[in-house]
Amino acid sequence: MRNVCLRALVLALVMAGMGWMIPTASGQIQQQIFNFGSSWRYNQAGALPAANWMTNNYNDSSWSVGNGVFGFDAGESLTFNGVTYGTMNTVLSRFVPGSTTTQVLTYYFRTQFTFTGSPTGVTLILTNLLDDGAVFYLNGVEIGRIGLAAGTVAYNTSAVARGGDEFSSRGPDVLTINPSNLIQGQNVLAVELHQLGTTSSDAVFGMSLTSVLPSALAITAQPQSVQATAGDSVTFSVTATGAPINYQWRKDGVNIPNATSNTFTINPVNTTHSGIYSVRVYNSLSDLTSSNAVLTVFQDTEGPVMLSAIVQDTAQTNRIDILLDEAPSPGTANTNNIRLVRGGTFGATASYVRILSTIVSARTIRLNLTNDNWSIGGNYYIIVNGLTDARGNQIAPNSVIPVSWPIRTKMAEISDSWTYYDSWFLDTNFPAIYRNQGANAWFKTNYVEDPVLWAPGHGTFYRTTSDPNIYLCAGDPVSTQLSFSEFPVLLRRNFNLPAGYGTTGTLNFRHVVDDGLVLYLNGKEIYRWNMPLPLESPLTENTRAVATFPNTTAALCITAQSLLVTNLLPGKNWLGAAVHQANDAEEDVVFGLEIDAVFYQSSAMGLTNAPLANLKLTIATNGPSNVKVGWPNTAPNIYYGFILQETAKLELNPANTLWLSVSNQTNGALIPHSQPARFYRQIKGPNSP
Repeated sequence: MRNVCLRALVLALVMAGMGWMIPTASGQIQQQIFNFGSSWRYNQAGALPAANWMTNNYNDSSWSVGNGVFGFDAGESLTFNGVTYGTMNTVLSRFVPGSTTTQVLTYYFRTQFTFTGSPTGVTLILTNLLDDGAVFYLNGVEIGRIGLAAGTVAYNTSAVARGGDEFSSRGPDVLTINPSNLIQGQNVLAVELHQLGTTSSDAVFGMSLTSVLPSALAITAQPQSVQATAGDSVTFSVTATGAPINYQWRKDGVNIPNATSNTFTINPVNTTHSGIYSVRVYNSLSDLTSSNAVLTVFQDTEGPVMLSAIVQDTAQTNRIDILLDEAPSPGTANTNNIRLVRGGTFGATASYVRILSTIVSARTIRLNLTNDNWSIGGNYYIIVNGLTDARGNQIAPNSVIPVSWPIRTKMAEISDSWTYYDSWFLDTNFPAIYRNQGANAWFKTNYVEDPVLWAPGHGTFYRTTSDPNIYLCAGDPVSTQLSFSEFPVLLRRNFNLPAGYGTTGTLNFRHVVDDGLVLYLNGKEIYRWNMPLPLESPLTENTRAVATFPNTTAALCITAQSLLVTNLLPGKNWLGAAVHQANDAEEDVVFGLEIDAVFYQSSAMGLTNAPLANLKLTIATNGPSNVKVGWPNTAPNIYYGFILQETAKLELNPANTLWLSVSNQTNGALIPHSQPARFYRQIKGPNSP
């Protein structure tokens, strides 16, 4: 069957010629045994030569002799995607001998080759030029078929249509085998070429044969031991040299089904996954086993952590969305556990904003507020106690987070000025500007524009053979006319961001584009529209947009786009845009861009923790079954968001001590007497000022 992944290898072998030995990066040796122009014996008598025609002891001395490629008619194209595979050296007869109407349905071919090395572990790659289908035999045994259904094959068996009748529309077919009957010395390769039917207008057969020799393996990077919390994702990996490489991962010495690549991932892990992992790395020359890697999985005892608290609406209904690192237990996300406080107030003198209700959705808690003590743009913080996740793990006591207010600012208008590049025909280094993705690429912040090649202009930019007003987007006029160019138009502009806005923001934008758009911010690609994905995959001057759009405003004017970015800079920032055509015949180009940015400014909480010197744990008996672990929590010794942790063993090197959060994070946590001896400590958590 066809193997598209080997297309690069096929092209390399076409260009390499006969007899080349090509070492690959993996350590394999690829040796071409013969190419498309090699000699074959062939039979076109219009009947099965003999039942054993494909075997080594069959006498083919009466067959014709010719060099590939074989086929009819003589002008049949052997070019696919701009690459020509061989030459039509031997023209086959279309009709059986003595007839001008009865076509040959099946042609038979035989050749011999000598294999001098050990056949153990050898892979054979048969690159075939076929029209229409074929069955392949090595030393009398079928090793594969292309374009023929399973089952017995006779002379009058027709090939199966498989999308594109001509070689020029389908390309070469690659058959990769690991033959058990390859022998050291002389081998016989036989092929029967079948037509789709007795009215077929052409036939093609040619083959290039390559052997891939194995090499000894060596493990260069062993899998590493991992400690993880239940619910995490864990990946083991191994690196080895040599080829080909087979992998088999094991847990506690037992093979893991389907774990046969150089990495093995468990997502999510639980405590049953704890164990000893290793991997067998092997081929016909080597059989190695990696060192052991120990996976230790602990129960999740980490409570929720607040990531952000953002005001969503300041007009009629006051709302704040708290985003957590995991979904909370809805019953604990209540107004008793969550308090909204005016910045600078705390403890007995705290000024609270009343929370009417809470709504939990996945990892978000929405707070619906009253107007009590609430002022637009004011400083507020949220303090949380008693909130748990689905497993009952509790948030750190007195966890706090500042409330953030959205700030909207205009970053680009459609009519703003840009510098643009469409004069590739003047560029003596063309096409380097399109292919350079390095530190001085055209979309980087430090790029220096050549004034001969880059020109100033205002949006909307356009080039058209029709009425330019078709490009109007929400009333924005066309402005700068571009030169004709089959290659992408590049544009750059900068804008200033005031201090204190941070590096993260949401970009809301609209654009008018014909045909495809790629956007860059401060040297990083952030957005593609109507372009091949994924983001940051290579682009050149020949990259085409996915689709051609009709020249109408409805098709070209795209609104309500939104994108979160994390690479904004204080002060000057750079935008880059590349507009790509969908095809060379397309003469219309248009570009206009408007961006509004939303930033989040955190409130000043006015909170500080008491001195760490005063943070001392107390452990006391609490009834017959528990001990109680507590710490100071009254003014002036108040601590916000500190996490209580425990360990069963203190290591000589403190960095090697495994500390786990206590599930019950209340100040005064009760620890059962039945639990083995533990050591305790407190650390400052992520929700601490």
